[in-house]
Amino acid sequence: MTESVLNMLPLKNGFSVASLIKTIKAITQAQTNGYIYLKTVSGEQWWLDFRVGRLLWAGGGQHRFRRWQRLLRANCPDLQPSEVRLREREFFDHWEYVALAVLLQRHQITREVAIAIIQATLSEVLFDICHAVDNITQIVHSTDHQSRLDQPMAILSSTTLFYK
Repeated sequence: MTESVLNMLPLKNGFSVASLIKTIKAITQAQTNGYIYLKTVSGEQWWLDFRVGRLLWAGGGQHRFRRWQRLLRANCPDLQPSEVRLREREFFDHWEYVALAVLLQRHQITREVAIAIIQATLSEVLFDICHAVDNITQIVHSTDHQSRLDQPMAILSSTTLFYK
């Protein structure tokens, strides 16, 4: 059975980029698996997934389909986004990550391309969260012994994204 700790983070003084960084640093230092879920007044939502304290994937946002298509075209010009198909059971909140894993498994992309798309996605999602910081009304932090994503293609250092 998976142990899970779910924490609603307080927003007494509002949310800030500093509080997000503090939460990410705590996850990094504790080397835990889990995720941070954020939601705005308008219902926009994002999540940051961690594995052993490292940022594995980030998703969500208002334009996630556009982001996926743009990043796939930029990194894989010969592969049309409409050609990427997933089985219904593979389609969940992290469908972009699953699609990258499938493309990698089928040798349609290289690991380097997958990592480039993952890094670009992480950067864009973090940028979007920072841009919407004043409208964030809910933050949930969950720690699990199991990661929600089985197949880590790249486990990146969280500090790399913040200090580029």
